[in-house]
Amino acid sequence: MDGVVPEEIRTLADALPFWSRENPSHTALMELNGDDELDRITFHELAEQVDAFAAHLRRRGVGPGRTVALLMPNSARWIVAYWSVFRLGAVAAPLEYAVLDTEPERIEFALANCDAHVVVCEPEDARRVAELTSAGIVSATRLSLIHISEPTRP
Repeated sequence: MDGVVPEEIRTLADALPFWSRENPSHTALMELNGDDELDRITFHELAEQVDAFAAHLRRRGVGPGRTVALLMPNSARWIVAYWSVFRLGAVAAPLEYAVLDTEPERIEFALANCDAHVVVCEPEDARRVAELTSAGIVSATRLSLIHISEPTRP
């Protein structure tokens, strides 16, 4: 398969299920944890986490063509959220997490322009994002918050 995309992979959303079937125990992601050790997530584990979070997003009304804003730091959890959006045929709108505290008006502008149905954020940021929304900094029109709980490992 050197340099050739398998026929089963027609879209980006097809890639993770394919690699999960073909190489379930191979490492898909590595992330440095708080103990300065690498956490490894296999293709199988990543696919399970993506499927579970995609189901959660679907219950919140996310589906094909809907926009999901991702307001999270770069992490394995961000990748789970991103792939979950693709799994549903929705549109991912990654937002610049670094400006949440310093330039919330940039978040407001981005949300207004991407027409987000939901915003995915980390639990520790949910209150701040909700406060921004109630303070009128982030438009609450058709906007709800989804929290990602700790990813589980089988």
